[in-house]
Amino acid sequence: MKILAVDDQKIVLDLIRSQVDCQVLGIDELDIVTSADAAREKYREYKYEIMLCDIEMPAEDGLSLAKWVNEFSSDTKIIFLTSHADFNYVKEAISIHGFEYLLQPVSKDDLERVLQNAIIEYHLQEKKRMLEKKGSFYQSREEEVLRRGVLSWLLSENEDEMFLKNLMDFCEIGSCDNLVMVPFTVLITKRMVSSKRMERALQRFILENIMNEQLYSIQGKCVLMIKNDEEYAGILFLTDYSHGLEKRKQLYDKISIIQKNCDMLLGIESLYCFGKEVVKREVKSAYQSLQKYISQYVPKGEKVIWETDEGSPMVKEYSFEDEAKLWHEMLTMHEYNQFCYSIWNMLDKNKEQINVYFMIPFHQAFSRTLLRYLIECNIPSQEIFKEPWDYSTYMNSYSNVEKFREMVHYIAGVLAQKSDECEDVIDIVVKYIKEHVDEPMSVSEIADYVCRTPESLTKLFRKRTGYSIKEAIVHEKMEMAKMLLTKTEMTVTLIADHVGYENYNTFIRTFKAVEKCTPLEYRNNS
Repeated sequence: MKILAVDDQKIVLDLIRSQVDCQVLGIDELDIVTSADAAREKYREYKYEIMLCDIEMPAEDGLSLAKWVNEFSSDTKIIFLTSHADFNYVKEAISIHGFEYLLQPVSKDDLERVLQNAIIEYHLQEKKRMLEKKGSFYQSREEEVLRRGVLSWLLSENEDEMFLKNLMDFCEIGSCDNLVMVPFTVLITKRMVSSKRMERALQRFILENIMNEQLYSIQGKCVLMIKNDEEYAGILFLTDYSHGLEKRKQLYDKISIIQKNCDMLLGIESLYCFGKEVVKREVKSAYQSLQKYISQYVPKGEKVIWETDEGSPMVKEYSFEDEAKLWHEMLTMHEYNQFCYSIWNMLDKNKEQINVYFMIPFHQAFSRTLLRYLIECNIPSQEIFKEPWDYSTYMNSYSNVEKFREMVHYIAGVLAQKSDECEDVIDIVVKYIKEHVDEPMSVSEIADYVCRTPESLTKLFRKRTGYSIKEAIVHEKMEMAKMLLTKTEMTVTLIADHVGYENYNTFIRTFKAVEKCTPLEYRNNS
């Protein structure tokens, strides 16, 4: 790790040299220069991971130098130093990806803190680049088949235990007599807004690689299987477990480090869930026991959890079928405020007994009701589950009653807004039919006009009006035809054409079906 300090004042450079403890920070070399030209010469000769740079220098300012460094060595972490708290400087420093901005004179503590952060970020980025490069050559078809086979076996989708043995051989895991296995699950609970979704096999490789680096010192190894985008199933293999409690403590410390580093590296938040320590023949049942334990567990801010030896406690079973029926009726009647208050009142009435075993079925009943309503109204779920209540946040809202209440209020508001939009659409359709009553019309044509599918628009129109779009079109045409028959002396042929029927016989049949008489009979009777 090399650092270059650039400042036109040698006294400042001497101060920086005296403040930076290279041995403590793991810095191999700290070079100093007094101009941008000298800095360029240094960069052409050496690779510097961090540059401390004064902004105000007489020949060339530090911002100009930083732009050159970004082009020459884009991974360098640049820390700007200046004596003036000028917002324009800050703005431009940010625009060229400056890592930090410090006012001089800077204290020893502040300087060391910023350098430590820069060093950590540089190493993490280097690690990510290395793993991504290595990972592209890592995957093989044989390995994927084995991993998928083990996952299917753990999930009881196949009964071939040989997948596990073959995967252990492939990953060079011994099968000594004292080998202990620990099933576990990695749940990705949140992805940072700035992080890009990484290819799943590469993300698994990075997770597994970092875990095995940490586990090596305690004679451990792991394999991971991709379950879905947000979950990985895994097995820990520990070859020396003669001191169980002591080993678990060591393992917990290692896993905590792994979890923190992986989250930082991948831009995620995760939860690591570990089952009981078992021998090989028990690992499948231990994994399934862990899944049951996880399904009844509400995280309380932990990043790593272990299944207790006692297992999940016996709990009272709750049913909310009657409440769900009432909620659905409220949604159907567009009583969104009452829907929200009904759920809140239910939580208030039961506040003394609310726990995870109450909230999970309550959340499930709410979700079933909501999903049913969304399907009935043809509302895409992505229009409901978005910031600040994306799907992952929504699914975890049962773990906090206040968050759950906020979520219900938010969704009720979105549904009310969607309902207003639907009413607007129906008004537009009715107006369109009236304005185009003298033309041939189809449901597809009207659906295109309001940017809906024919199926969804037909369903919505019937739900709001009680009759179909086709019936509405016929009604308007017949009303216009009756008016022309009684108020004008136009021939029936002209009237048929005037209300958008290209075929005279079709008009006659339609009129007779609706009015129970022919157009001429209607005119004569009126």
